[in-house]
Amino acid sequence: MRWKPRSCLPCLRREAKRVYGIHITVCARCTHRDYCPDNKALYPLALECR
Repeated sequence: MRWKPRSCLPCLRREAKRVYGIHITVCARCTHRDYCPDNKALYPLALECR
């Protein structure tokens, strides 16, 4: 069985911004500006949260 989580857009963006902020400080690739696939997915979502 697979589970596909869903949320409203404001909640998704708020969570993406929170996770992005954590991710860029702990990911070995991202701290050296060699951005990983997770960063590339979270960044556009986090920007929309402004």
